[in-house]
Amino acid sequence: MKTLEKWKRNEVYEAVQAAGLRPEEFLWDDGADDICFRHPSSGAHFVFGGNPGNYVTSYRAGDDTGPELSSHSWQALMRRVALWLAAVEHDIETPDLWDQLRGQTELLAGTSDAALENTPFTPDERNEVVSQLNEVRKFVKSEYVLSELQLTGLDSKLAYLVEAAGRLGRKDWLNACIGAMFGWFLVAALPPDALHHIFQMLLSGITHLFGHGIPGLGSG
Repeated sequence: MKTLEKWKRNEVYEAVQAAGLRPEEFLWDDGADDICFRHPSSGAHFVFGGNPGNYVTSYRAGDDTGPELSSHSWQALMRRVALWLAAVEHDIETPDLWDQLRGQTELLAGTSDAALENTPFTPDERNEVVSQLNEVRKFVKSEYVLSELQLTGLDSKLAYLVEAAGRLGRKDWLNACIGAMFGWFLVAALPPDALHHIFQMLLSGITHLFGHGIPGLGSG
């Protein structure tokens, strides 16, 4: 089984520390032909192949894939390890805003199922819902450049939510709101940080209509 000499592994250890990462979060996988150095939690890996004088390496870190390259010296190989570690750190430090948004909608849906009574909106509450939806539309139009197709899609979703507020209980309406708006977000392809803001603006203005409030959005 192929493995690296202790001093070489020690240099990799020191490079991990120098990159501001935690060595205990990495694993070595020694193989018959190549040695794979992995960061399991992010899915990143660095492959040590070839032999002294003709090292062959490749790597992956997030969306960054390093092609297979040859290095004639260990020092040159370590420079590539440093580049890979920098890419690993960048991937770890970069939040996945789409996953955060999806997680937030799942949390809201789960909370509404568990704790919210499915009572109808009162006429005054329906007026609040309509007012908040109109405010969201004004904000989106003023802050973002939307195509005619994107704006038509938004108007369609908001009109549906206005109509639904008159016939659905508040639990069903909240779930419909989450599904409708998240669906429009995906089709409109706005930046995910913008989607966070729009979604929070929509629900934070009417969170007091849902009893105990909505996690992460305050209580109104």
